Amino acid sequence: MLENKKLFILDMDGVIFLGQKEPIPSGIRAVQKLRSMGKQVVFLTNNSSKSRDSYKQFLSHIGITCEIEDIYTSGYLTAQILSRLYPSATIFVIGEEGLISELKLEGFKILNEEFPNVENEELIPNNMEADLVVVGWDRKVTYNKLRTAMTLIKKGAKFYATNDDASFPAPNNQLWPGTGAIVAFLSTALNEKPEKIFGKPNPEGILSVLKNYNILPSEAVLIGDRLNTDILGGNRAGIVTIAVETGINNRKDLVNTPHDQHPTYFFTNLDELL
Repeated sequence: MLENKKLFILDMDGVIFLGQKEPIPSGIRAVQKLRSMGKQVVFLTNNSSKSRDSYKQFLSHIGITCEIEDIYTSGYLTAQILSRLYPSATIFVIGEEGLISELKLEGFKILNEEFPNVENEELIPNNMEADLVVVGWDRKVTYNKLRTAMTLIKKGAKFYATNDDASFPAPNNQLWPGTGAIVAFLSTALNEKPEKIFGKPNPEGILSVLKNYNILPSEAVLIGDRLNTDILGGNRAGIVTIAVETGINNRKDLVNTPHDQHPTYFFTNLDELL
């Protein structure tokens, strides 16, 4: 199965660790083994809350060394794509420092920084306008932040999201709300969906990784824990997909899952891969 595969694209939360805190030993062992076999390993996460540099440091802390170029977050992909579509745009962000830093690196003006007290004001200032509203994971999201985003979109700002994972796996078998819950709030209030959602299952990020490493789809494998994002995205990109039961989904979920979300292989954990 691995002989002709050169590139392995791994999701992180639910594959390498849980809740950005608890390491998954089988995932770490798999990375080390794949590298010992001469395989290229990169990381692709829908989480936008951390910068690539922050993920690099965290991975090092749990025993995985890598270059920053081997890490792709939905925040990074969002910033890269939007910079080509709307160079120098003004953006209102629902998200954390990881997303904001990636957008600033691409030269965007962050409206939140020009109006730092808007969440405490009764009404949105008339002179507050944005070209774009970008929504990512935000553990400090407030009603007033959502209200501001909605008002700006109604005034003409285009609505984008880093990803739409409704939830994500956390330690102690807990499940926590994800970016998709915030996107759903705004979409319901606006009766409008985002112009584009950049993370998986959108295959654009996966195809970008293949292009960067000059790899054919037939030479790549995507490994993830979530059928409706990781596996669907990999299938749409035309590559082999592996699901693991260390995160969100398990084999029983296949019964009620559309066929395009079925992985090529399903493992209990990544020890079975090797």
